[in-house]
Amino acid sequence: MRLLPLDKQARIAGVVVGEGTWGNSHFWSSEPYLITIGKHCQITSGVLIHTHGGQALRKQIPGFDCFGKVVIGDYVYRSHLFLR
Repeated sequence: MRLLPLDKQARIAGVVVGEGTWGNSHFWSSEPYLITIGKHCQITSGVLIHTHGGQALRKQIPGFDCFGKVVIGDYVYRSHLFLR
């Protein structure tokens, strides 16, 4: 049972969410304050937004890590499924 809509949960976690944006994702990364979602967007369930990584380079550079902001512009539809 959810007590708050997911967009409000995202805002409480620290995600910047634009007006008219609808989200159904439960995953906001370990650094939600680095995520900005624009106005009138739709983020469907199953979408994962990562703000850090570096796994691919850790074999060559042990201890390597990278992180940064994720900005999703206005009027974006993002689904975890895609067609090739």
